[in-house]
Amino acid sequence: MNTKIETNENQINSTLPRTYTFEKDPDGSWYIVLPEWEGSRSDLLMVAGADRMLDRMSNGTNEVQLMLSETPFEDHNIKLKLINPMFGGGNYIASTPRGIMPMWLCKVTKFVFGGRLPNRIYGKL
Repeated sequence: MNTKIETNENQINSTLPRTYTFEKDPDGSWYIVLPEWEGSRSDLLMVAGADRMLDRMSNGTNEVQLMLSETPFEDHNIKLKLINPMFGGGNYIASTPRGIMPMWLCKVTKFVFGGRLPNRIYGKL
């Protein structure tokens, strides 16, 4: 498994808040909608806690929109803290309006945040 993430012109400016859409497939799997991702769709699958967080935030719908940034922004109500970088991604603790949840975020997080795992990620539902 190749876990190195190259930087390229398709990467995202992670210091500005950006809204991301997460969609739930009929089989119950959550995926981030990331048109600029050039890898496989399976790389975009939310697992290991991120899926449970999206289930809690979705209010029974099949879509969640989250504004995310590695810098705090006005009215953010979600904060993720990197606990342990590992396996191309990292273990985070998320403080959200729906509770505190551990999760693992994959290598796509590095793509979204300019080739690195941020120590903190701020979000708003």
